[in-house]
Amino acid sequence: LQKQFNDILIKHGVLRMEIFQLTNTDTYDGCTNIFNTVSANQDEEIWIELQSHRDLKRMDEITSEVMKDEIMHAEGPLMKQFMDLVTPGSGMIMGKFTRLKI
Repeated sequence: LQKQFNDILIKHGVLRMEIFQLTNTDTYDGCTNIFNTVSANQDEEIWIELQSHRDLKRMDEITSEVMKDEIMHAEGPLMKQFMDLVTPGSGMIMGKFTRLKI
């Protein structure tokens, strides 16, 4: 399923896409583990998907293009299959980030 998403997004212009699964909930003193921040249950997996785009304008263009793809739009079969994997009553957390030049 994730390979299908990846292939479609790359086809539409995403530069790179990476998926990570949280595997360690140990916390260093003075820190809060992301597991606790997103209020996940012990039996739930936490995944982070990172998409790299040329810039925010191009990201918005790609998002618009992808949502027009009949298997990717909100009612499409691929999105439905994905949403069936999400724990009922929970959802996805999203954000736009800009690379810092430090």
